[in-house]
Amino acid sequence: DGTHCAVGTHGSEKASVIFYDSKAGQWLWGKQFGLKEIHEIAISKNDKYILLATCERDQFNVLIQLVDQDGNILWEKTLPKAFSYDVKNYFRFTEDGKGFEVSDKDKGTFSPELFPAPRADGTKKE
Repeated sequence: DGTHCAVGTHGSEKASVIFYDSKAGQWLWGKQFGLKEIHEIAISKNDKYILLATCERDQFNVLIQLVDQDGNILWEKTLPKAFSYDVKNYFRFTEDGKGFEVSDKDKGTFSPELFPAPRADGTKKE
């Protein structure tokens, strides 16, 4: 559709994600997420949600954040002691498009999560 995503860092503490519409020549949004690095990014089939993940090198935790199409963090979870930089294996969007799944390494399965429901005013629940 002409939308491009760029991920980068500004020093050691501020990873950024930027979305740009190349057809219209417009910056859609950009945000620093307070993550040192972003190791993996996935975009939902309907382009409304983004999953970001990083591995905290000093503690070997994996941090996963769900972000909406405006860059707002809707949900986040830390997977303690995941011991892997291959973070793409820790989350995925569901095939039905209604949510996403996060690895539960203790059970050896994925735990389903639904996208946050919109409020009556159209904003997302915190």
